[in-house]
Amino acid sequence: MLYAKVCTNNSASGADRLAHDYSIMRSGYVGDLLNDSCRPIFDTELVQTVINKMNRGKAAGLDGIMTEHLQFSHYSILCILAKLFNIMLINGHVPRCVGESFTVPVLKSNNAYCKTLSVDDFRGIAISTVISKVFKHCILDRFAYYFITSDN
Repeated sequence: MLYAKVCTNNSASGADRLAHDYSIMRSGYVGDLLNDSCRPIFDTELVQTVINKMNRGKAAGLDGIMTEHLQFSHYSILCILAKLFNIMLINGHVPRCVGESFTVPVLKSNNAYCKTLSVDDFRGIAISTVISKVFKHCILDRFAYYFITSDN
């Protein structure tokens, strides 16, 4: 007949060993955003500030969302975007649809109509999604100290 062995450990060294083992197992866990080492970096206040600073009347990205959609949307969108940005930062992965853009050719000078146009007479501008712009500005707000940027 098999009997289950009951193990108890009421010693101080056993409790210390158990606490040490638990802290080692818990150190790599990233699912709990309330953990001090993994607290949220982006909050709804930052997302709202970034959205309110964005210019209106710009072209919509591939998703069809314009700045006005976010500025006049329900406040729950701010919470959702903040959580999305924190998840992307923790996982180190940005979904492809967030970074998609398309390029529009723009004529460099107004005098180009009097001659034959070539590719050199145009410059390209990238139209990005508004969500990616908000994410970029949130990252710059929190981590600008670590980046070197230029106006170009």
